Amino acid sequence: MAKSPTGIRLGARLAKGLCVGCGKSPCVCKNTQQVRKARELARVEAAILDGAKAELEWAAEYCQRRARAAWNPKHKERSEYWLRLKAQVADALARAMTRSDLVRNLDE
Repeated sequence: MAKSPTGIRLGARLAKGLCVGCGKSPCVCKNTQQVRKARELARVEAAILDGAKAELEWAAEYCQRRARAAWNPKHKERSEYWLRLKAQVADALARAMTRSDLVRNLDE
């Protein structure tokens, strides 16, 4: 039975020790595709949407830890993903702080 062109390409990548998805070594796509399934990433995204201050502070710290762990001078896109996400968290945290200041001023 003859292999399909896709099967041949995947076999060649495996033989070279490259990632089946992105074709690079070390894998670049794992931080954007597989990590999306993680509970922590879902928690970060939920914190951005909900705007709870405690969750946003946790999300900022978590994104910073992941960016440091993923940092590699040859593969900067890995840590840049987490830094972009941390910037979104920081924006949401600033909005949450502004809202809490407005509510506090209205109560006074």
